[in-house]
Amino acid sequence: KQSPIQILGTLEGEGLQFDCCWILGMANHAWPPSPQPNPLLPLPLQRKRHMPRSSVEKEIAFADALTRHYRHCADTIVFSHAAQSDGAEMLPSSLIADIAPAEIETLLGGTDLLHSTGLQAFYRDTLASQKLELVDCSYGPPLNLEESGENPTQAIRGGASVLQQQALCPFDAFARFRLGATEPTDASLGLTPADKGSLVHNLMAGLWRELKDQTALLGKSPTELQSLIEQISEKLFADFNQHSQVYLGARYLQLERERVEQLAARFLELERGRNPFTVVATEEELVREFAELTFRLRIDRVDQTADGHYLIIDYKTGTTTSINHWLGPRPDEPQLPLYVLCYPQAIAGISFACIRAKEPGYCGIVDDAIERWNKRMKTPSEASKNYQYDSWQALLDEFEINLTNLAAEYKQGYAVAAPKKTANRFSDYLLPLNRVPETDFLAFYLDQTL
Repeated sequence: KQSPIQILGTLEGEGLQFDCCWILGMANHAWPPSPQPNPLLPLPLQRKRHMPRSSVEKEIAFADALTRHYRHCADTIVFSHAAQSDGAEMLPSSLIADIAPAEIETLLGGTDLLHSTGLQAFYRDTLASQKLELVDCSYGPPLNLEESGENPTQAIRGGASVLQQQALCPFDAFARFRLGATEPTDASLGLTPADKGSLVHNLMAGLWRELKDQTALLGKSPTELQSLIEQISEKLFADFNQHSQVYLGARYLQLERERVEQLAARFLELERGRNPFTVVATEEELVREFAELTFRLRIDRVDQTADGHYLIIDYKTGTTTSINHWLGPRPDEPQLPLYVLCYPQAIAGISFACIRAKEPGYCGIVDDAIERWNKRMKTPSEASKNYQYDSWQALLDEFEINLTNLAAEYKQGYAVAAPKKTANRFSDYLLPLNRVPETDFLAFYLDQTL
C-alpha cells in the first residue's frame, strides 16, 4: 500500500498534484541554487549550449518555473526556511518574498500543541472508525550485553547519565542510551553553554594541578595569582580556538576569556577562607562496577582535609544547584551519589562548587566530623526539608538503595514514559519520541469511547 506521505526532491515533485504540500529550504541563500558548471568542460561552451547548472540566469529561470508550479500544486501549500544558519539570520527566497508569513500555530491548528485541532481530529476520527488495541509498552527488551556481542565488562554507554535519565523518565533513558536518540545542536551566536562550562572546568583543573593545595594558594599574592590564571587561560583558549569548528572572532574570545578569568579569581578568593585542604585529584577517570553495571566516571575534583577526610567536588556553572537534586528515590542528579559509592577511598562529603557571577560558593552535604565552611554546607540530619538522616552512613545507605533500584530498572528494560516535572529541563528534545504531550488528550478520547 502506497504511503499517504511522500518525501520528494524538488525535481521529483515537478508536475505532480498533492492534497497538501510543504516545500522546505526556501531561504535566499539556497533558492535559487548556485550554478554548478561541469568542471571538465569549458564554461563558455556550457553557457552557449545552455547546459544545466551553467549560469546564474539559467538557475533563476529554472527555480522560478519550479516555484510557479509548486504555488499551484495543492489546496494547502507551505513554503518554509530555517530562521538561522551558523548564527546568521536567514531571509526568504526572492521567489516567494511576496507570500505573507504565517504563524506556526496556524499551521499546527491551534495555539497549544497538546490540544491542537490537528491532534483532536486525529484521535476523534481514528477512534470513531476503529477500536484501538491498548498495548503495554512499559518494558523494552532487558539489557543483555552478552547477547548483543558487546563485552559485558566494558562500561555502558552514557556513564552516570544513564541513572540520571532513568530517574527523570525511564523511556527517555531507553531512547537515549539503547536506541541512540541524540540531542540536536542548538543554533548559537557564540560559545554554547556546554563550551562555557567546559572552559571553566578546564581552567579550574589547570589551576589546582599547579597549586595542589590551599597553602600554595595562600602563598600567592593577588598579582601572582592573576598571572597564573591568565597564563593557564591563554593556553586553554588558544587550544579551544584551534580545534573549534566555528569561527568566533578574536575580540569575542578575549571577552569570554576575561569573564572566565574573573569567575575563577573570585572563586579562589572563597577557597582561601576554607579550612586547610589538598586537592588530590582533578578530572579523575574511574571505571567501576555498580549494581552489575560497569560505569566510566569522570570526577571533577577530590579534596583531602587536614585530618584526612576526602571530599568529592563537582563544578557547576549554571544557576540551578540544590542538595535536593541528590535525594529521594528518583534523584534529578545522581552523579555525585554514584561517585561516592564507587570511589576507592571512603568519602566524607560531597558538594557542588558553584562558579558563577551570582552567589558563587559551595552547596553540599558533609559528615558531622567535618567543620562546615559555608552556610550551604549541611550535615545529613539537616539535608533538606523532606529528607533527614541520622548519620553520614545512613545517607550512603539511602544512596545505594536508590541507585541500585534505578540500575535494576535500566537492566530490566523498564521504559515507561512517565517523566518527572523536572525532566523537561534535561530532555525536552525527546518529547516527540515519548509522546507525553499526547497522553492526556488520548486518555480523554479513550474515556469517551471505551
